[in-house]
Amino acid sequence: MQTIQAHVSARILNKADRLFTNRLSQVFVELLQNARRAGASLVSVTTNPGATAGTTRITFTDNGSGVDDFNKLLYLGESGWDEAVERAEDPAGMGLFALLHSGVTVSSRGKTATITTDAFLGKEPVKVRDQVTPDPETGTTLAFLREETETGIKETLQRVVRYGPVDVLFNGVLLGRQDFLAGAAHIKEVDGVRIGVFLGDSAPWETLNFHGNVIRVNLSERDLGKVVRSPTHNTPLNITARVDIVSTTSLHLKLPDRTDLVYDQAFNVLRRQVRKTLLEYLATVDEHIAPFSVYKEALELGIFLKPAVPYLQPFFVSAQDSNSGLEPFDGDRGAYLARVYEAAECALVTLDDDTSETASFTFDLGSRGRQLPEGLVAVRKERGFEGYAWYDSMARCHNFKMTIDGKPAEDAGPISDLTVVDSIQLSFDLERSGAAPEQIVWDLPFAGWSQDSQDEAILFITHDSEWAKTCSPFQPFSLIDAAQHLAFNSSDDCEADSVETQQEYFWRGYEKSIVDTLGGAIAAARLALSRALDWDLTTALDRASLSEVRLVRKENGKWEAEIPDATQNPT
Repeated sequence: MQTIQAHVSARILNKADRLFTNRLSQVFVELLQNARRAGASLVSVTTNPGATAGTTRITFTDNGSGVDDFNKLLYLGESGWDEAVERAEDPAGMGLFALLHSGVTVSSRGKTATITTDAFLGKEPVKVRDQVTPDPETGTTLAFLREETETGIKETLQRVVRYGPVDVLFNGVLLGRQDFLAGAAHIKEVDGVRIGVFLGDSAPWETLNFHGNVIRVNLSERDLGKVVRSPTHNTPLNITARVDIVSTTSLHLKLPDRTDLVYDQAFNVLRRQVRKTLLEYLATVDEHIAPFSVYKEALELGIFLKPAVPYLQPFFVSAQDSNSGLEPFDGDRGAYLARVYEAAECALVTLDDDTSETASFTFDLGSRGRQLPEGLVAVRKERGFEGYAWYDSMARCHNFKMTIDGKPAEDAGPISDLTVVDSIQLSFDLERSGAAPEQIVWDLPFAGWSQDSQDEAILFITHDSEWAKTCSPFQPFSLIDAAQHLAFNSSDDCEADSVETQQEYFWRGYEKSIVDTLGGAIAAARLALSRALDWDLTTALDRASLSEVRLVRKENGKWEAEIPDATQNPT
């Protein structure tokens, strides 16, 4: 039987330069970590021009306990920290190696040593000398060169110091620091970390702070999402978390640069604790809009949430084009924003039957001029609320049917883009808890839906509608806009055409067809002439001071433009 055991090759030291990116931010993170672990309460960073053009000499001085054994500085993987620091922070023993690419002069406790890149790689020894003028018994000074400007150095240092635990002077000026969890709605400290709960429009980019080293970590397998309402704007807010590490008794950061956590069992424990903290906070708010699944999850953890409030949106049909977003048709968007209702005042519009798609837009527009019985408000479904008693007992509008001239809408084949008919009737059932379904029947002037798998709209109006009476496609609302809302969908395949160009092409096509149906040949001719009057033509007519132009059909059948009294209007 063979027995094997892990070991580290000595040759890894020759490749140590590949472990560090040489980013200045990484260098400062490592140096500030070492200073803090040495008990430093103040760090001073100064800059001076380097010996060669384009370089800056950086001097980094802390008031910590200093270096008791210079030999430990070059022991890759051996930290040399005492047992308390080892237990609390799991140091890697690699911090000073962040200066491998530039080299460094270290001075502490009356000793000094210059460590070159080759020395870091084990290719040459380092002499430790007594200082001519010894520094105080405590503290450490590091001096090294960088090919960066003073401004760039200050900006980088400020980012690292911002959430760090140690005061830092830059060329004698104290840099600003702040709590990583500043602005949190709730803070909980547990298992060596501080968890902050934040409310906002989006999740924070920086989610975990390791003593000033800020990294992005996915703290949740699934987001809670927008489950809290803004108290000032009625808009839903995300509930997210940030974690401030106090000690890494169980968590492990990826080495050597600590730009991520190790996704091990300890990390899974942190995730569960973050999730629990978020739910605990949610249990303290007066009103929430969390899905029923979140409500159940909290109960399973022994956290008792109130039921969500009825945060619902008035019913409307979204535009076919995703670029239009969730915009209602021909109405004030503010009137269709979600808000908290009394559940008993609302009726869910459920469009699950086979004929619902043909009825949805017609119901949307028809409901704007008619009230449901007892003033019920038609609202959109919110599946996340299914399971709450108030939601499951709400009134429902369903079983939609539409007839055109007495025939099912699906059988009323359109003659053109717009068809004028005698009658349009929409019926549906209103069902309320504890009562028999009530059938509602509406006689409507308009019906419209999109053609399956085609960018085409099917529109119907009645003979006694305002459009038919006036022969205008624009009142009481634009039939052309309705067609665009129902059927237009911009395509990325049209590389030469912008969305606006595609919209204009669609709009012009339906305008021609609808005007022709309503007004006949004369209206179609007027439309074509109005389109011909572009900027170039009207400008030319203005320059010629013309007030009249005639179009005349010649004997050969061709049309020509004639200008009356042309001799009095010389060109």
